[in-house]
Amino acid sequence: MSVHVESQSISCGNIRFTSEKVCELDGNTVILSIPKQEIANVSVAFGRSVERPLARIMVGLVLCFTGLLLGVWPLYKWFTTHDTSGLVASQLKPFAFAAPLVLIGLWLLMEVFRRSHYLLLETHSGMRRVPLGECSPSEVLVAANNLGYPVDFELSGQ
Repeated sequence: MSVHVESQSISCGNIRFTSEKVCELDGNTVILSIPKQEIANVSVAFGRSVERPLARIMVGLVLCFTGLLLGVWPLYKWFTTHDTSGLVASQLKPFAFAAPLVLIGLWLLMEVFRRSHYLLLETHSGMRRVPLGECSPSEVLVAANNLGYPVDFELSGQ
């Protein structure tokens, strides 16, 4: 797709391989940088690309539950008091806060269950997952192999 080759570096999507390190990019900003000597293996896998799915599930559920509670509470009060004057603006203020909470919580939950290809960097201290973005798995593996990284050419699945 969009592989950019510069002297001693190859960029593909949001990943940049250099002769010294692998970087995860957000635009032109480096988010993560792992030195080449710390990398034991580079492979591409398919599965959940989030690093801590349980934490995201918990935070997503808490945000959704809090947003729903803030959104439903004024309606519950209005229906139980049998107020015939209708909902007033002061009773609707929690809705302005509740809707973004629910949306952010749902987004976190959707990200956990979305499956995609990601770059799996095995280091001496653990593993790191980097989403591929717009590049194909074969482009990323060829870029890594061209700069001398230890590459596993099999696509593993989860």
